[in-house]
Amino acid sequence: MTSATTLLSRLRARARRGILVEGLALGSAAMIGFMALSFMVDRSLRLEVVYRLGLLVVFLVAVWMLLRRRLVQPMEFDFTDDELALAMERGEGALGQSLISAVQFERTLAAGNPTSESSELMRRVVDRVYSRLPSLREQSALDLQRIRRFGGIVFGCLFVVGTWGAVGSDSLLLWAKRNLFMSGEEWPRATQLTLVFESENGIVRIAEGNDLTVEVTAEGVVPEQVVIHYQFADGTSGSESMAQINEGAGTDDQGRFTWLLESMISSLTLHATGGDGLSESVEVQLVQRPVLSDIVLTKQFPEYMKREPETIPSGEGDIRIPAGTVIGIRGRSDKALERAFVGFGGEVRRELVLDGGVNGFSGEFPPVESGVLTLDVEDQDGLGAGSPPKVFIRIVADEAPGVEYRSTGIGSMILFKAMIPGRLEITDDFGITSVSAQLRIVASDSDPKDVPWEPTEIAGLREPVVEGAELEYAEDLMFDLLNFNDQEKGPDDPANPIRPGMLLSLRVEARDNFGPGEAHVGVSDELTVQVVTEEKLLQDLRRRQIEVRTQVEKIQDEERDHRDEVDQILSPISPDERASQARRRLQALARTQRGLGKQVHQASILIGRLLDEYLHNRLLDPGSLHGQRRDIEVPLADLASEAFPTSAETVEEFARLGEEDARSRSVAIYDDILVRLEAVIRAMSKLEDLAAVLDTLREIRTIQGAVKSDTQELLDKEDAGTIKKVGDGKKKDEIKKIKKIKKPA
Repeated sequence: MTSATTLLSRLRARARRGILVEGLALGSAAMIGFMALSFMVDRSLRLEVVYRLGLLVVFLVAVWMLLRRRLVQPMEFDFTDDELALAMERGEGALGQSLISAVQFERTLAAGNPTSESSELMRRVVDRVYSRLPSLREQSALDLQRIRRFGGIVFGCLFVVGTWGAVGSDSLLLWAKRNLFMSGEEWPRATQLTLVFESENGIVRIAEGNDLTVEVTAEGVVPEQVVIHYQFADGTSGSESMAQINEGAGTDDQGRFTWLLESMISSLTLHATGGDGLSESVEVQLVQRPVLSDIVLTKQFPEYMKREPETIPSGEGDIRIPAGTVIGIRGRSDKALERAFVGFGGEVRRELVLDGGVNGFSGEFPPVESGVLTLDVEDQDGLGAGSPPKVFIRIVADEAPGVEYRSTGIGSMILFKAMIPGRLEITDDFGITSVSAQLRIVASDSDPKDVPWEPTEIAGLREPVVEGAELEYAEDLMFDLLNFNDQEKGPDDPANPIRPGMLLSLRVEARDNFGPGEAHVGVSDELTVQVVTEEKLLQDLRRRQIEVRTQVEKIQDEERDHRDEVDQILSPISPDERASQARRRLQALARTQRGLGKQVHQASILIGRLLDEYLHNRLLDPGSLHGQRRDIEVPLADLASEAFPTSAETVEEFARLGEEDARSRSVAIYDDILVRLEAVIRAMSKLEDLAAVLDTLREIRTIQGAVKSDTQELLDKEDAGTIKKVGDGKKKDEIKKIKKIKKPA
């Protein structure tokens, strides 16, 4: 750090301290004013909390505004080296403008911008000025008189507060409690009212249901009327005049007042007022009935369910249990008990066992019908619980498991060599014990109703966890037709049980743990697919690919039109009267862009499903599909999630601000989207060509198979000595057919 930087840093720190002193002085003066005003008003009017709080809020707001203008904002001001150097030059007249020049020259030299000729001159100026720095005093740039004046205000305010504290510390403390901390403590009164109770720490305890007689004594200036104010525990409040005892008699009784409250049913808080007197508040508490806590209810399931006991969540009012379940009960009371029992249907059904020092209880209750279970106790005063816990026990029938089995990544048409992925989800109310899969293969000339379901194996299907009762079962399954078919034999080989033209149906069956009778069985919906030839499936896949590509091309055309429109549209901030119309059109284009993004997202999903079908029908290997997903599915998803929303935002920004930079960014994003869509369309066309190649290869394999069959037939005939020329001619014709097939591009 250079010498000038050190000098200016010290000057900057002293300037900020001066600002802080000024802020403290103004805040202290405002505080003294608030203390004087609030003391006089509150002492004479005995303000309620809301008014005192209002005065405090007004004071705090005013002080904040003052300090913000005179302290916060000045402290936030950036005292640059240039400004401090100028201030120093004003205080040190002999400097002239040399210090600011030296500071600026040093900054230029540090940046490395000056030429070689000017660098030397600047260094001389800097060195000459810096040689004088030790003789400079940073206080010459400050208004020390002002700082001392405000410092004196701070000490003066402290002196006032200190003097008040020394002379009348009680009044200062009481003022602070009431006007700063909103305390309810009162100023000294001419009339002193006292509630006559045998209380402990301001609390009076009486038996629930007893009458309450309240007596108040008045000392000092005895008022003509005393009013008792009460507030019950439920929030109900009110006030009534008290009766004066022996009114007009001797002076000993003139300061006594009474009030009667019959049949206490709730705790309440009391205080009395009369003249300027206000009594202390007294809380009247009833001797409460036993309060039950730590209540734990458990469901102990029947043995056949093989489930551990389950704790019923606290606060649950409707409990569903299967028949044969026993409810375990455990809890405690805040008072010693004589007995605890279970009520059911309005009758005492079972006594519970007391334990834990006669405060705890436990037991069991086996409900045989639905109804309200009430847990109640009786304490040593003969009182029952004020609010005994109640739950509704509902005996429910064991329902069959809910089974949902749906395919993923496969269509309604499959090949004889396909894989059928699926998702299986099973739920049951009390537990699943077994899961099995069933298969039905229906030939084209058969009625599905006549074909029975047969058990089958599906990869991923596991046995449920019986111990502990599995209530939710979820697995990903894979049914592979090559576990039944031989791919080498071809789709039409009678040795393969699943061939084109057949309907293949799958379903899953689940059983629960119901024990009293037969287990309940849940069956999923049938998953039915048609086994087709490779030609038919490829035609369907290619048709759907073309539909998706056509949709993407349509989006590309719309994007191109919208891009040109955004590029050429009138600026929405133009003085032209059509500017508002242009703004509305841009907003509409932004909404359209979001809609197109959703369409692109849908296209991404459709392409992903098509690629899944290629994979699961074993038309393409995973390596080839990885490239297709990388070139088509992933770019479409990225466009939908990033490019289109970003484009919509930039168009909205252009519509809102009208900045040409926003227009340029919008057009650039449109251009990027068009380029990426073009690349996706090319990749989709290649995928369609790949489908055509697969179709051509299928034809070649078909002809090759026919030639192979005919050749084998000719060889068999030759072995038998019956070969004919026509056979050779037929063979040659088939071979010519293969040669005529054009190789795909």
